[in-house]
Amino acid sequence: MVELWLRGAGEEGLRLVLRSTARTSAVLFAGAFAAPALRTFFQSGDSLLLAFLASQFIHLVGVISLAVIRHRPTMLADPPGIVAYTFVAIMVLRLILESVGSVPQWLRRAESISLYGFWVIITGAFAHFFPGIRRIPLHYLILAILVAALVVRVRTALAARGVWKSETLAHSSADVH
Repeated sequence: MVELWLRGAGEEGLRLVLRSTARTSAVLFAGAFAAPALRTFFQSGDSLLLAFLASQFIHLVGVISLAVIRHRPTMLADPPGIVAYTFVAIMVLRLILESVGSVPQWLRRAESISLYGFWVIITGAFAHFFPGIRRIPLHYLILAILVAALVVRVRTALAARGVWKSETLAHSSADVH
């Protein structure tokens, strides 16, 4: 929002807000996505998730504002964006229900699917699979952070299920040498 005050709410100011919130959201999402594995660093992954959701809300306001300024409401009919914000809505619903009581198991599963689905969309955006996103070196760093978050999350999930054990890794690496 500081960017809007500095540059004004014109198209260029909104584009700057969109770029800033997209990058901020990606890094916050990576932290929230990997949070179950990083409990020693973060007491609650929900605080990172909440920060990510706030950044996404600002991003959404920027997208809507840009569509209004350009007089192009069809900008809002972006399939990856619609799916991504559906995933965001599921995450918000889980947080709300958890704050007022219990969360149904189906919603926890839906949130898990949403987290992975959002990861695919945001990683695809920073990997330049979608048009309109400029290629800059910072995007490759963000992409690496997102991939690292996936590796950490999947490794932790596999370890929790007993599929990934450090002894197994030690034996397989000994067999290679």
